[in-house]
Amino acid sequence: MKNAMYLLTFTGPGGSGLATLTFQDGMVFGFDEGAAKYDGTYEPSLIVGNVTVRVKVTMPANQLSVVTGSALPFDWILEVTGQLPVNLIEGTMVAETNAGPTVHVAFRRMRDLPDILQAA
Repeated sequence: MKNAMYLLTFTGPGGSGLATLTFQDGMVFGFDEGAAKYDGTYEPSLIVGNVTVRVKVTMPANQLSVVTGSALPFDWILEVTGQLPVNLIEGTMVAETNAGPTVHVAFRRMRDLPDILQAA
């Protein structure tokens, strides 16, 4: 997978949101419009043409979650996994969460990272 930046729109039982993710040399990081921070990894999947993405989403206190539809009075971690098709510029995927409900994600690869940032 070439290092790249993605724009995501996502919908869960508690609402919808918008996020960005940057994929660089096996690491994933980003943020969403609700100030959640995304940090994780990706690796080749057993499903040909996909990578398995594992992200810990740090949810800020008092911010509504699209997964639960509620806000907690403290920061908390949501673990999210999914299969991203790497040969598509845009598409959809389902993200599994440790909170139970799944999140439906529409993604679009916005740009590759500059060659200087690509793995040698």
